[in-house]
Amino acid sequence: MFRKLVLGTSTESGKGFVEILASEELRTCVSQLTFNSFQVGQRVCERGAATLPNEVIHTLRNVCAFENIGSVCINLPWNRRAAGSLRNVVPQQYHFQILDMILAKLLTPSGRSLPIKTLALHNLPSKNTPVTEKEGFDRFLGRLSTLQLGVWMHDKGVPESRDHIDLSIKCLDFFAKLPVVWLTPARNLSTLSLSSDDHWGYYPKVDIEKTYFPSLQALALGKLCFSHDSKLEWLLKHATSLQRLYLVDCSILREAFFLGQQDNDGYPAGRIQRGNTDQRSYTYERCWSYYLMEMSLSLKNLTRFVMHSRKSAAASFSSWRDIPPSRDERYIRFLADGVFEPCTAEQELTSEKEDWDALANLLEVTTARSNRRRGPNDRQFEESIPGYW
Repeated sequence: MFRKLVLGTSTESGKGFVEILASEELRTCVSQLTFNSFQVGQRVCERGAATLPNEVIHTLRNVCAFENIGSVCINLPWNRRAAGSLRNVVPQQYHFQILDMILAKLLTPSGRSLPIKTLALHNLPSKNTPVTEKEGFDRFLGRLSTLQLGVWMHDKGVPESRDHIDLSIKCLDFFAKLPVVWLTPARNLSTLSLSSDDHWGYYPKVDIEKTYFPSLQALALGKLCFSHDSKLEWLLKHATSLQRLYLVDCSILREAFFLGQQDNDGYPAGRIQRGNTDQRSYTYERCWSYYLMEMSLSLKNLTRFVMHSRKSAAASFSSWRDIPPSRDERYIRFLADGVFEPCTAEQELTSEKEDWDALANLLEVTTARSNRRRGPNDRQFEESIPGYW
């Protein structure tokens, strides 16, 4: 009954947890803790402080008392506001205080004794979090077997905030350092989920190919932009261990138009400049048929493959594998105003049949390799990956 607990931001929720903390018999039963900080009061929005009830703060500061806890999930609030309004903006300082209040405790001597193997952070701000600089953070990541990171770049409800040209230097720096800060130290992962609320990988640039997880068995990627062969090669590098692969709203970049400097690989170097241009800065000729064929040939241990778009998928996870990405998600362009947009239907029709055939072949191969139905671990992981947040 007390194995999986969910803590909210209300006084009532906090009081319940205080009672559990006071009972050695009850608190030792807890193995999974989820903190839902979605309900944020106006005082937090105005002051930028984590003004939580004392009972909730007491629980967070005593998280190490759950001595048998193996999984921690922190659901941070979306940064929501109405266009043209400053009301209900959740300050990023609030997110950082929540993360520091929990994660910093897990880095202490008492925290290091906990059997934590799973960490899930949803709605993580795209700015470097101070807690990652604390001593012992790398060692903590190194003990994990499961890591789930869901990052947001834009204010929800503010259309103009989706303009990539206005991505801050701090946002670009966060994604540039993502492999070094969050991934490389966690090299012992068997399960990894990475996603964002908008396309990532090209702009903002992420050198994910510089990481490697020798024991990786399950991988979920949400909104990753495949723009170079090196990102496909990174996937194939895990062929000896990878068994389950989930691509949610992932796209292939066909071409890029932008003003500003490029690095040697065709990525924007720093922030792009305002202004229109018809001159292509970068082109990429690969199609999904090539990607899927390479996966079929190289990922010899793959028994489950899901290619999913939130715009076209049915509610049941069992139907995912039969649904390719919707047409407006398969191929994208990066325009001079800093926005990704779908390629035209005419551009996609040139590879549509080949893409479908390659997908059907890969699904046939993975189904033939799978000699069992999905177990509870499969379902638990699938229900936590992007698209159902």
